[in-house]
Amino acid sequence: LVSYTIGKAEDDASGILSPIQRRFSFGPADYDQRRTLTGTGTITFPKDIRWTTLVRHATGRPFSIVNGDPTIQAAYVDRAGNITGRNQERLPNNWTMDMTVGREFPLGGGRVRVFGQVINATNHVNTIAVSTLRATAGAPTNVDIPRQVQVGIEFRH
Repeated sequence: LVSYTIGKAEDDASGILSPIQRRFSFGPADYDQRRTLTGTGTITFPKDIRWTTLVRHATGRPFSIVNGDPTIQAAYVDRAGNITGRNQERLPNNWTMDMTVGREFPLGGGRVRVFGQVINATNHVNTIAVSTLRATAGAPTNVDIPRQVQVGIEFRH
């Protein structure tokens, strides 16, 4: 199964902007993630062992460079210090690959499924937040979770 999503989210930030910047108030929303590609597939091996992989790739979300110069009466600037609209910069694209392997067994009148999962199997570092200060704009300040392994048991009647 493969899905591709194209989206565009815009909003108005005029209530928080100075009069000099209000003309730039309409623009990308904080959650404006333009393109997302997701693919998933399951392989069933002998003895009903199932291996499922999920891969997701998405474009980066927008962010603003915050003005640190008190002589400029504007909240947001570009990398050169010029007055600009909100959310005119983009985080890097992000992607991840998750995997699950498991098997179901009959148990009494129900079923039990034993499984293991590897989240972010490639241990790829995805930047989820960056510096908004002009001097360090775009430098990573927070990254998504590293590789995680978990096991589980599911009971069904």
